[in-house]
Amino acid sequence: MNFFDRYAADRVVIEIVNECLSHAVAAFKPRGPVIELGSYYDAPMANLCDRRQFFADTEFIGCDLRSGPGVDRREDAETLSFDDGVAGAIVMLEILEHLREPAKAISEAHRVLAKDGVLILSLPFWYRLHGFPTDYQRLTSSGVDNLLQGFKYRSVVALGAAVTPRVIFAIAQKDSADFAANSTRFRELLGQNLNDMKRRLRRVALHDRLREIGGLFSGSANISARYFDPLDHAKGYRADK
Repeated sequence: MNFFDRYAADRVVIEIVNECLSHAVAAFKPRGPVIELGSYYDAPMANLCDRRQFFADTEFIGCDLRSGPGVDRREDAETLSFDDGVAGAIVMLEILEHLREPAKAISEAHRVLAKDGVLILSLPFWYRLHGFPTDYQRLTSSGVDNLLQGFKYRSVVALGAAVTPRVIFAIAQKDSADFAANSTRFRELLGQNLNDMKRRLRRVALHDRLREIGGLFSGSANISARYFDPLDHAKGYRADK
């Protein structure tokens, strides 16, 4: 990892999230249609952020608030226009922190998923303010589990340092005869490259701390007292903050 590349850690974390997604797909074998919420990506990141690659030969519908790369139709995750029980899988990677009311989005996912449909999600925990349209919250593993309490079956894993994990990843189903076996299979697949993942997450943690320390000493960390202004924040946080 290039410690002078400010986005190096981000790319590593996206790769790790994608590995978890790949393991979840291999273990749970979700059927289509697959609906991804928050599917927009910047074109240079297509190789990492286009999740269609994990659902070959399966109907895939990319949804986001804005049109652009990766987006097939515009949707608000908190008020989906899909009919009840139509989705074989819903994927929500790194979007819950950007929603005013993530519980509404989870409720909508629950409604739209088929009885045996699979919800796959991730969100950052230790991460700077960022994103579109703005950045509202961070959730711990217990917070995510609580958010998913409407799902009878769920599995939540924190990736990274014990008290400051970088990513929370979760899989949930309303009903399933095979959740326990599939969840065990997911853990087995994750465990196959866990040592390598831990090594990369250590480097990510070091990269993040060095950036923070460097910013403090150089003055670029911009330490100040900032008052919240709803009008200003409605424009969204700058990606470089």
